[in-house]
Amino acid sequence: MEVLTPVILALGSNMETDDMFLQAQSRLTLLFDHKIFFTRVLMTEPIDFGKRKFRNALAAASTPLSLPELQRSLKVIERSCGRTPEGKARGEITIDIDLLLFGPQKFHFSDWDRPYVRELMKELPVGK
Repeated sequence: MEVLTPVILALGSNMETDDMFLQAQSRLTLLFDHKIFFTRVLMTEPIDFGKRKFRNALAAASTPLSLPELQRSLKVIERSCGRTPEGKARGEITIDIDLLLFGPQKFHFSDWDRPYVRELMKELPVGK
């Protein structure tokens, strides 16, 4: 029997089009075998990064992947959606996918206190 680990992801983009955000959601849907839930998208002010507003959403899913395999897969998706170190240096984030939760293990501790994360967390089917 396949063991699935629950995960929560935070997605962010400060680019002006929805294209890369939607492309990332599509690739995540494939990665999680169409068993992923996305919250609505909120526009937020930047926090310690540039001047452009961000699109933010959360996602909940379960995966058979190990933590290192999932982290590598998320980086591949970011790069395939146009994320580059040069773009980040210019303040352009086509897509940022942060792993907030992998099973019982939390990551990006400061993100958990951000108002948009607290608000969107209420929309996730996790723990309901």
